Amino acid sequence: MEITPDGYFLELWSKNRNGEIVYPYLKTKRGELGKGFDVSPTGKKPDYRLMSPEEFLDLLAKGAFKTQGHIRMQPRNANAAGKSGGFLIPKATMSDRLSEHLRTRVSAGI
Repeated sequence: MEITPDGYFLELWSKNRNGEIVYPYLKTKRGELGKGFDVSPTGKKPDYRLMSPEEFLDLLAKGAFKTQGHIRMQPRNANAAGKSGGFLIPKATMSDRLSEHLRTRVSAGI
């Protein structure tokens, strides 16, 4: 699964209050090395942590987010301030390509 050059993962999306499509994006956090998706397995603010794309896909394939979990998403435009936040992973839309990728991972036992 690919990340765009500007750091967005376009295979998973949701809509914000303004009806704009939002995507998970790579970000950095103070005190942490590298970039990752900002994910909370519980949906609670203190539980957000950076997760590599590979780790996120592994947990998604294993069903870790079937009922809860949030991932920070934002629109892909320059005026995204205030239009982003944590979105419920089970309610996000997956592309057919991502769904197939996850099925393949599960059947391969990855």
